[in-house]
Amino acid sequence: MTTISQRGGLPSKRWTRDQIRAYFEQLDETWLDVRAEIEDYRVHADHVVALGRLCGTGRSSGVELDAPIATVFLVKNSQLVRVDSYGDWSDGLKAAGLSE
Repeated sequence: MTTISQRGGLPSKRWTRDQIRAYFEQLDETWLDVRAEIEDYRVHADHVVALGRLCGTGRSSGVELDAPIATVFLVKNSQLVRVDSYGDWSDGLKAAGLSE
């Protein structure tokens, strides 16, 4: 799977299974709870866009997170090949060739 972090400005990167596992372990260590609450989704060509909010509570700080998120999934031949996340719905829709 390939992913990109728009908020961090990081380049595309191909992740190994070990890196994906480590990423989710780090999430578990950092957050008391973290969840994506999907409010809507859109489909366009090979893209599926999930629109919602990223919510959670920091494990050590207790800080509450409630932020918009748009996650764009690229599907080819029934396989997930790329995931991009955006902190703004309009950016995610634009990346998938859609508009609000």
